[in-house]
Amino acid sequence: MMLLLFRKYSDSSIEGVLIAAVTVPEPPRSVLAEVDLEGELNGYSLDGSALAWYDAPTNVNGGVIDWQDVPELGNAMMAASKYSILSINFCIYSRSINGAVNLFSVIGLPHHAEVDYTLVHPDGSVIGQYQQSSHFEMAKPWHPGETMMKRGKSTVTGHFEGDLPKRIETSPGYSIFLSQSDRGLVHGIYGQTMFCENGEYFYELVRRRYMFDNDNSLPFDEIWNFKFLRDHWEVKDDRRIMEYRATSYYTPAEAQHGHIDEFDRAFSDALQEEGISIPQREVAVPVFGT
Repeated sequence: MMLLLFRKYSDSSIEGVLIAAVTVPEPPRSVLAEVDLEGELNGYSLDGSALAWYDAPTNVNGGVIDWQDVPELGNAMMAASKYSILSINFCIYSRSINGAVNLFSVIGLPHHAEVDYTLVHPDGSVIGQYQQSSHFEMAKPWHPGETMMKRGKSTVTGHFEGDLPKRIETSPGYSIFLSQSDRGLVHGIYGQTMFCENGEYFYELVRRRYMFDNDNSLPFDEIWNFKFLRDHWEVKDDRRIMEYRATSYYTPAEAQHGHIDEFDRAFSDALQEEGISIPQREVAVPVFGT
């Protein structure tokens, strides 16, 4: 499928300048993937696996995550990434409206994603920091009209302070600001509120980076809207089983925020005003095709 990409500038005199005419992947009707999971939290090793899927006719993605339970960590396992360990790579196929494009149309396969999570108490204190790294590729050759088979690996590392409540629920949904800063690099920034069974809550502040090896580009800054349809988990024997379903869609950003660095600085400045400090990580772009 041929897609003409335009970039929208704040200067209306150059709005709509053609920047590229690129071939993007045909959207798959459905996607299935097996995912290996691993990590380390507070010095404890994590091990697990997952099955994930996307269904184009309903625009729904979901998955089942099976972690080896670590009782000493309690619900830190729930706060560290939770379903994002899958949804980050399975909402990329979702529908787009008003001239926006979904991420799969830009990043294709293989691709690599890195995420920084910061958990913040309402008093401004940081109670946890986690990092996620994911890599996905084709499990076998795919042709339009067929189910796309993927395989991937996701790793979560980090630490938390103190005890987290027994039950933690994610917010019903959130919106991610997407912007492309360079060839093969798309950034995403968002926040959500995590609710606890005792009436307490905390904030999760998130930065995403998608890395890929092609010349495709987002046509303009976009908003990626995400909504949970199902959120269920239980500890059974020595396993922590988590299941989710969600839907999402892409739309043009209503306001132009400028370059992602400007938006990122504004994001960081707002946090610093609240006394919140988030360490920066260098972006290590992976080598593809090796």
